[in-house]
Amino acid sequence: MNTTDPVLKEMYDAFQKLDTNRKKVKFLKDHKDSGIYKSYDIKWDNLIKTWSSKDPLAYWKPTVKVEDENENKEGTKDTIDN
Repeated sequence: MNTTDPVLKEMYDAFQKLDTNRKKVKFLKDHKDSGIYKSYDIKWDNLIKTWSSKDPLAYWKPTVKVEDENENKEGTKDTIDN
């Protein structure tokens, strides 16, 4: 998150104060519909989907893939290690 942008910081702080996932989903939907943040690249639908799930913090774990380090070194020349 860009903490130097006061608009995003204010939105983030307000979101963090919400105590239920239902309130967080409503907050996200309201902000998406407002159109205030059109100049920002915010993936509203992904956020709404995540916070609507039963366990939002675990929602993304199955989608994260870790590359095999040796395979990455052999297959590309643009790794940090090269």
